[in-house]
Amino acid sequence: MKIRIYTLLVALMSVIAFTACDDWTPGDDNGYPANTGGVSTANMKVSVNETEASVSRSGVDTSGFLVTVSDKETGEIAVYDGKQCSWTYGQMPSVFTLPVGQYTVNVRSHNPESAAWSAPYYVGSADFEVSNNKVTYIGNVTCNFASIKVEVRFSKDFVENMDPSSYVEVYAGAVGNSLTWNGSETRYGYFLPTGDDNCTVAATFSGKIKDMEITESKVVTDAKIGNYYIFSFSLQAGNPDIPLEEGQVTNNPDPNAGIVIDYDVIESNVDTTLTPGLDPVDGSDHPDKEEWPDDNTEPENPDTPDEPDDSPISITGFDYKNVIEAKEGTYELNITTKAPMTNIEVEIISPYLTTEFLNSVNLTSKFDLADPENALVDPEDPSKGTMDLTEALTRFGFSIKDQVIGQLEVKFDLSNFIPLLNLDDEPNQIHTFRLTVKSNDGESRTEDLKFKNVPEE
Repeated sequence: MKIRIYTLLVALMSVIAFTACDDWTPGDDNGYPANTGGVSTANMKVSVNETEASVSRSGVDTSGFLVTVSDKETGEIAVYDGKQCSWTYGQMPSVFTLPVGQYTVNVRSHNPESAAWSAPYYVGSADFEVSNNKVTYIGNVTCNFASIKVEVRFSKDFVENMDPSSYVEVYAGAVGNSLTWNGSETRYGYFLPTGDDNCTVAATFSGKIKDMEITESKVVTDAKIGNYYIFSFSLQAGNPDIPLEEGQVTNNPDPNAGIVIDYDVIESNVDTTLTPGLDPVDGSDHPDKEEWPDDNTEPENPDTPDEPDDSPISITGFDYKNVIEAKEGTYELNITTKAPMTNIEVEIISPYLTTEFLNSVNLTSKFDLADPENALVDPEDPSKGTMDLTEALTRFGFSIKDQVIGQLEVKFDLSNFIPLLNLDDEPNQIHTFRLTVKSNDGESRTEDLKFKNVPEE
């Protein structure tokens, strides 16, 4: 069996001979003017904080994010080739030249408005230094949610008894920064107040309930950037089915006061799951208001690994609870998603299949099957640049690129890879393949596939 494994290793080593070397950079040839250096974007990736991305379940495309490079001390935008260093992320030059110094790369999702529908605002930055006649690599930039998210909820009874001309106006920071919800509005509002982090957010209902004029406000005086506020309106007392019910429409909590309108507000950081938890850009997938569960109740049929058919992402064909012996055989998983896939990320955590070892066969310890051309040579050291794993992953039989992106079902086959684990002379070591599958509705699922190498009999 050892002979077969070594033959496999030699075959993989041959990939190196046919794979292009890392891109040449001018710095290798001392080609920069005095007191300048190169800046490479070859391994730069812009991503959105995954927990904070819960504000947008439809997924976040970062290709159009706005990127500037500025002097770290003065904040002035740097100049390259006579033009300011200002681009979209998808149109950045691969290499550009700057004077020696300290710089900051700033990334924004867009030029924000003070109030807008379905437009979450993300920002991120990273510092770097340009050294004389050397190439600096810009690493990953993670963008965080940087506006205030607001949702207005109406109960079914409230809408049925509300005059169609009624509305709720929400403003944040200043009265002019406002959006208006009517009874059928399902979108989320995003606000970017100027000034201090803490500001006032107010929701004012104006209209008629059972032909009675109502104007009431719910105010949050210390709203914070990055938080999510839900203003809910419902009828908590009286019988809304009796059109001429006696009693005043009021927000008095005493049930004997008449028909009571409840004005409630829920505050949370965006990385906390709140029902309904969906944020489609166009609002088309937003659940009907009357179907929302109470905020303190458990959702029906929660997604669990034991019920893969009910999960947005299902990974079947493997026993996640146990460590599997790395014997020859078939190790094929079936990955299915309810929305089209965007990524299948693989991380190899092994005492033997280290990054250095994997580099020797033109692989690395962390890669994305959807984007094999831009894998980091060393995930722990982005300055070492990127490598193209396309040919090596193809030889192993993995689905890559368009075989992953946009698919609803993908076979993930480790059968050709597992024999490598038995090259480890130390028996019974644990080798983990961490698999993370993502889909374009913002869903993500991670599972660990654990193997142990077995002594040769």
